Amino acid sequence: MEEEALSNYQRTVAAFSIISLCVIAMGFLFSVYTFYQTRYMYKRLAACSHVVAAGCVLIVIEVATSLFNFASQRMPSVHLPGSTWHYGYSYMLAWVTFIGEVTAAIAFGVCSRKRKKDKAPDDEYAIEEEPTIIGR
Repeated sequence: MEEEALSNYQRTVAAFSIISLCVIAMGFLFSVYTFYQTRYMYKRLAACSHVVAAGCVLIVIEVATSLFNFASQRMPSVHLPGSTWHYGYSYMLAWVTFIGEVTAAIAFGVCSRKRKKDKAPDDEYAIEEEPTIIGR
């Protein structure tokens, strides 16, 4: 029973790691695309992608922590009683990735506000039009 639960934890960590890697790559591509197409809608798409990536990374961190706690409490053959365990560089790298994704989401979210008077530089209709005079 415990071995099955342990393998379920490990599969969850592996699955969400792959999902988060794909979503991070999509967020990166959306972010790069917003520098070529400066419309606010693409920045919002990049911000949402970074939020989803941050959520996936947080899930991986929490499930990995739960995996260790489960194994240390219920499986003495995996973690011997009295043994010490410390967070490695990959755990810290995951937290740095989470903080980076949250920061990117906030940055793209703040920069995605709509500017009514300024037209986007790549907008094809941004050509200076003559004002419309409405006669009375």
